[in-house]
Amino acid sequence: MHKVNIFSEISRLQKIMIHSPGREHNFVEPNNVAEYIEKDGQIIANPDYLLFDDIVLLSRMQQDHAHLKDVLVATCGYENVYDFTQLLEGVLHYEKVKIELIDKIVNQEKSYGWKVSDKHKKLMQNNLDPHELSFVLMSGYLPNNYEKVLNWPLPNTMFARDLVAAVGNAFVLSYASENARKRDMLLSRTIIQNHKAFAECEIIDLQGTEKKLTVEGGDILVISDKIVLIGISERTRFDVVKHLAPQIFAQGFEVIYAVDMPKKRATMHLDTIFTRTNIDECLTFSPIILAEGTDDLHLNIYRFTSDEKKFEHKNPVGSNLIRVLEQDNLHLNPIICGGSNPIHQAREQWSDGANAFAIAPGKILMYERNKHTLKELNKVGYEVISSDEFVRNADLFLNDFSRKMAITIFGYELSRGRGGPRCLTCPIIRA
Repeated sequence: MHKVNIFSEISRLQKIMIHSPGREHNFVEPNNVAEYIEKDGQIIANPDYLLFDDIVLLSRMQQDHAHLKDVLVATCGYENVYDFTQLLEGVLHYEKVKIELIDKIVNQEKSYGWKVSDKHKKLMQNNLDPHELSFVLMSGYLPNNYEKVLNWPLPNTMFARDLVAAVGNAFVLSYASENARKRDMLLSRTIIQNHKAFAECEIIDLQGTEKKLTVEGGDILVISDKIVLIGISERTRFDVVKHLAPQIFAQGFEVIYAVDMPKKRATMHLDTIFTRTNIDECLTFSPIILAEGTDDLHLNIYRFTSDEKKFEHKNPVGSNLIRVLEQDNLHLNPIICGGSNPIHQAREQWSDGANAFAIAPGKILMYERNKHTLKELNKVGYEVISSDEFVRNADLFLNDFSRKMAITIFGYELSRGRGGPRCLTCPIIRA
């Protein structure tokens, strides 16, 4: 059996990686949550912005995330739900890996203006056990006296989807566009390349192909066993297509769609406006996904096949993603995030109403706060049930293929970082 097996967004989940929010959130300061600041009478981008929009209540965030994890454990079994921190501590036991990782992090910090002191570098190399060192790497601080070692904590690590993408039987390693996410993606690459759980896994690594090439997992959707979507977004450049396409086609896929999106905070990844929920259904943010016009909200969608020699810009095949997919015989009925009211649509897209995660066909995880989206799901036959109810009856629900359900977690604090259930989960194997 392959250690990585993802040929669908909706097939029964068997193995997954997540990161439970923890100590890193306690080190986020008010100056880290403002996207723009005033300096010398000018409004400028805040260099210390960590892509979170508020100071979170960690205890509540952990409680909500625990409900998510309970659903995943009930679906996959405890041993098949990998924890990012435990994986990180596992590779930090290897002396050579640890020393190389610390060197890379020191150089990375230097590249955006933070100098790690020689004292702190030697301390990390020689005096901290893997648990203590992982605390430093995640929080930026020493665990006992809270001396600052690294410039920022890593609150976005809980969005495990962006750390690595499983495509077919391979991992696509992620490279961040924003400084705030470069360290956690360096940690994830170190885990995938060195942890025994992933030994001999196929790896697609874009390092060295082109400078400043960035790709994040929220922009890669394995929409079927034939089709992969790559979002061209704030975080993923179009140039990534020409490097990824040959390696994705080598996994047996037949078509790649590059989906060029509006470059906005609300639409940072493709999965913030579109996710598949069932064999014939998907959640959509309709003002963009279904747009046919030429305003700044519409998509430009490019189609590539394995027999092409170049994977570069050409004439788009359309702007309405649902209609474009029909050209390859993938027929999906759109369920509208927020319902018919444009205000509800915009509000619930912002709180991740279009970002669902399927644990099986027609059985999806959603935030409970997106009431209008849940009503739309209910209209087309999805039962809305709590995570606790699902866990109590997981085997019954998972083996009843006739029932569709939206399994809800509260998500009030989780959504403050602009990410939903798909963002929080990195599936490794689906049936």
